[in-house]
Amino acid sequence: MALGVLGCSGSIISPGAAAHPPASKFGNPSDPAAQACAAAPLNVPFAALQRMTALQYLHTQQSLFAAPALALTLDAADSLSPIITELEVEKINGAAAVAVATGGQYTTAPCDVNGTFNDGCAQTFIQTFGARAFRRPLDPEELAWLTGVYQSTKTLAGITPPATFKDALDAVSQVLIQAPQHLYLSARGVADALLPSGILRMTDYERATRLAYLLTNNTPDATLLATAAAGKLGTADEMRAQAQRLVDSPAGHVTIRGFAFNYLGLGGSPVRPEFDTTPKDLVRFPFDSPALRADIVGESEAFLEHVFYDLNGSFEQLMTSTDAALDAPLASLYGASLGPTPAGPPVWTKLDPTQRAGIFTRAAFLAEMANQNFESPIQRGVHLFKHVLCMPLGPPPPNANNNQPPVPGGSAGQALSVRQQTDLRTSPAACQACHAQLNPLGFTLNHYDAMGRWQTADTGVNADGSPFSVTVDSNATLPSATGLPGTLSGGVALSAALAHSAEAQKCVTGLWFSQALGRSIAPEDDCTVRALQTTFQSNGGDMRSIVLDAASSPPALYVRASP
Repeated sequence: MALGVLGCSGSIISPGAAAHPPASKFGNPSDPAAQACAAAPLNVPFAALQRMTALQYLHTQQSLFAAPALALTLDAADSLSPIITELEVEKINGAAAVAVATGGQYTTAPCDVNGTFNDGCAQTFIQTFGARAFRRPLDPEELAWLTGVYQSTKTLAGITPPATFKDALDAVSQVLIQAPQHLYLSARGVADALLPSGILRMTDYERATRLAYLLTNNTPDATLLATAAAGKLGTADEMRAQAQRLVDSPAGHVTIRGFAFNYLGLGGSPVRPEFDTTPKDLVRFPFDSPALRADIVGESEAFLEHVFYDLNGSFEQLMTSTDAALDAPLASLYGASLGPTPAGPPVWTKLDPTQRAGIFTRAAFLAEMANQNFESPIQRGVHLFKHVLCMPLGPPPPNANNNQPPVPGGSAGQALSVRQQTDLRTSPAACQACHAQLNPLGFTLNHYDAMGRWQTADTGVNADGSPFSVTVDSNATLPSATGLPGTLSGGVALSAALAHSAEAQKCVTGLWFSQALGRSIAPEDDCTVRALQTTFQSNGGDMRSIVLDAASSPPALYVRASP
């Protein structure tokens, strides 16, 4: 049961090549960090034992059993932990029974599984389906173990009716898809005299598995397994060619779209629900609905997919393009016109360039980072500061008031805007240590309400029943720590500044790298990430280069021997 752990990422080193990328890939040669990277041997971190995510598990079973409609429920909690709970064992066992009952595993069986016992056929099935389940040929010990499962079921006594040939193969099938070799994406590696001490080279099958789950969230397809069997995943060109093929596949498109969900924080946080369940005031937003929420998320995902595949993967376009795929409800939300026949599926159009530019002026981000009734400059500022600029931000002080600020308004003639309420709430010196950095970023997005609509004023009803309307102010002086221009006015200006921000470009490189490897960045990844950042910035901000370079980088190809 002892499994090797996942490797890290970096560029592929073919036999005879240097054990680390050339110094020119690390930017300014006079930079001490660049010099350290150029001189360092191949460096990859110890990788945590990694189990399939719930999404990967579902896709894998659908592929193995040729059952696209197969619906399985597996709790994704602790999916990256090496510890599995008893409850999860029960869920996996139940899911295995459901999958095996489809019979999809027998599509390539060399005999009639509903016939009499056929040990030769059983041996072939164990080897072929076992190789698909383990994503590599079985070891002799594994073949003997699984053959024993078949034989013990075949000779099982005391049951009525007696076990059939299919019962015995079903038992093997259930064992296979509950084995750690199936559930864990392990990479034990093999020794290579050309590599530094302690570093092991992943086998072609391990590289195929890593590539498939990183880029498609699924088991390797037939082409990738055949490539691994032929030993043609040993060079950078071979790995990159397969990575490009997978990225261009329908499953690759889905994986790329998923980056938008993570980049925009739509999955929520410990202090904020995910977008699907973010509450909104139906009196203020009577048009809100689950269908509209799905459209809003789909629009941002489609926009990122469009930029990645159709606009040369341009980070600048991700921040500034006004292209949008809209249906009638979304067009109404954005104040856009779809012409004389607005009904029907989404169509690509242009948004008002004075109001929208890039992904952070779209409804998904703006509605997620908002309260029930009004925009939230603090939530928007925190996300931009931490996850778009990758600036360090400590936890709030123990006495911080985490309740939502009062709604705008006050009394007749004395109403305060959201911005004024926010300034008042965070004015104490203890708050300003952080909020002086965060609030200005959020203030630039004040022209978007809690559902992402354009607004020129905060409007509502005061406590005394009188209406109020306070003009929105989206001008902000940004702190120098962000590296952005000192004064910005509105979301379009913020988007343009982010498009050319070195910090935003470095940050998005790290985020793509982390998603591509399915884990957080480790200190040992520093040189690899620096190389990716240098390439990304030198090729005009093409995000596709990050994905393809990460998929063929050292942490994706090598493992450090376990201590």
